Amino acid sequence: LALCADRGHAVDQVVLADVLERAARVGLRVMGAQAMRVRGLSGRDPQALRTALEAFEAMGAGRYAARCRLELGLLTGDPALVEAGRREMQSLGEGDLLPTA
Repeated sequence: LALCADRGHAVDQVVLADVLERAARVGLRVMGAQAMRVRGLSGRDPQALRTALEAFEAMGAGRYAARCRLELGLLTGDPALVEAGRREMQSLGEGDLLPTA
């Protein structure tokens, strides 16, 4: 799912709902957060991205949080989130993976 989100690949909403349900049921927090991230990106849903970001931050998943923060900033037009996400990605050595839109 992370690659789908990173590369903008579509994931069927029924599949995402199933992944979210299963991830919650068995405690796969990273999988659930990635599914929520995909839902947010594909549906242009800022609340889904906020939920994913909160989950990534809660579990200390810095790389995923940085990407999600940047994506949320781009979606909502929040330059502070965009800059924070860019800075975090660059500090993690992922500056070459920065999205441009």
